Amino acid sequence: MLELFRQRYAGQENNLPGFLLRSVAGAYYQLEQFETAQKYYAQAVAQGEAPARLQQAESAMRAGDIVLANALYDALLVENPRNIAVYLSRSEMAIYRKNFAQAEQDYNKAVSLLSDDENQPLRKQQIDASRAGIYIRTN
Repeated sequence: MLELFRQRYAGQENNLPGFLLRSVAGAYYQLEQFETAQKYYAQAVAQGEAPARLQQAESAMRAGDIVLANALYDALLVENPRNIAVYLSRSEMAIYRKNFAQAEQDYNKAVSLLSDDENQPLRKQQIDASRAGIYIRTN
């Protein structure tokens, strides 16, 4: 799929819809080509694909651009300081970096925000399962 995309659209990325760029970025992310994924997420955001902002932060973090990733996370939290998904994402990325203090701080904040969620026990179980998987992959 990516080869076909490159053949057809190389150099035309600015003319493509954001959802397509986000999809391509996701494919690169799955291939662990985080710098390329981050580039396409940034283009998707520029095309108005707002959900790609969190994914852009994640790919920047995985690519090692911690300054950019933190700036993106901070901007998302300024807009919505109760965004559980942002805290969880930043927590998971901190685990990959082995910054367990940051991971625990963001995890605890996300869990505290779950108190308003009627599905809180199930959500917490899903969150814990995701975190366990990351711990296993990073050790």
